[in-house]
Amino acid sequence: MFEGKKVLVTAGPTWSAVDRVRVMTSIFSGETGLRFARHFKGLGADVTLLMGPGRAKFTAEDWTEMTVKQFWYYDDLAELIETEFDEKSYDIVIHSSAVSDYKIRNANNGKTPSGKNDLSIPLEPTAKLVDRIREKAPNTFLVKFKLQVGLTKEELYDIAINSLKASNANLIVANDLDHMDGENHVAYVIDPSGQSQEARTKVEMCNLLAKEISKRI
Repeated sequence: MFEGKKVLVTAGPTWSAVDRVRVMTSIFSGETGLRFARHFKGLGADVTLLMGPGRAKFTAEDWTEMTVKQFWYYDDLAELIETEFDEKSYDIVIHSSAVSDYKIRNANNGKTPSGKNDLSIPLEPTAKLVDRIREKAPNTFLVKFKLQVGLTKEELYDIAINSLKASNANLIVANDLDHMDGENHVAYVIDPSGQSQEARTKVEMCNLLAKEISKRI
């Protein structure tokens, strides 16, 4: 189905340094992105996986059957995105990485002393890397992800469709943390016309995403 197609998958969280020994990050493991990468590899695609510092478990075959490039910090992923699109072109980008929305301003170059009763850490917003992907690759089929917590289906849909349009993505996968539990993973694949398809598990999500992409490329 995807023979000869070059697919880039981003997965896992990004770190933001608090000091030289501490980081701010998210709870996400990168497992879902790894599953996407394996799924598209199994469909014949040439897959490059950019993987953050999560807890996803790799197999020996993952390292030999895909090109895997690791990153840790937000700036690492930003730099990888720049170099990847400078060096090659991709047919499809699945941007599932849980990229930090904020990073620490003026991280401590040493170690923040312990024992403080009132520690304040100033944050500043990060640039949206998905928008940089679209700038670097305006003709690539782009899949964006939007995660929310505790919303109704209608609220999640409205946020997702606005996010899709803001980044000029081809599809967006919308999900809510309250409906993610192991293999059970409710997600909605939405296109620019507003059409939505629902998956209930990670397996269904992989199959649905591949189906919806294949109909459009």
